[in-house]
Amino acid sequence: MTTPYLTLINDYLTGEGLDVRRVAATPQEPVDHLVVPIPRDDESGDWEVSVLAIPGLEDEVEDASIVQFMVELPFKADPDESVRAELAKLVAQVNNLLALTGFSYRQTDGAVVFRHLAVVPDDPQTWTKIVFETVFLVTYHLEQFAETVRKAAVGEASFVQAARGSGDPRLVALAG
Repeated sequence: MTTPYLTLINDYLTGEGLDVRRVAATPQEPVDHLVVPIPRDDESGDWEVSVLAIPGLEDEVEDASIVQFMVELPFKADPDESVRAELAKLVAQVNNLLALTGFSYRQTDGAVVFRHLAVVPDDPQTWTKIVFETVFLVTYHLEQFAETVRKAAVGEASFVQAARGSGDPRLVALAG
């Protein structure tokens, strides 16, 4: 994603009423990216969807960018191995239900994230449409399952308990 695409999607999302922030590259985050805050109705604060092109893959995918959409959730996975095993089971089953891949956590620090990669053609109109729609699909998946994932991540619920409490009949059926 070159600067014109960042500017294009920034302008488009701002025009749609979103308070988009452009973040310049730093030594800690070496790629320019956009942060799209998604307001929430509860007191947990906004989700922030980071949108960036994965650098260095230009030669691998002709006339397209590989774009990452990522949200770091406001909770961490409990370090207890049994809790993480239950979380891993839940995340695998939830991700099987989603249109976009999905939820995961980092072993190193327990951060729970929603991460999706998309191959986006380098065409301004297509790029804008795909990025816009993907941001909202990420938000939809978070609204559906972030609380269920949180319960398993912090050890409040096992896979079965979290799945049964999810309210999603597909996930409830998987829990038996």
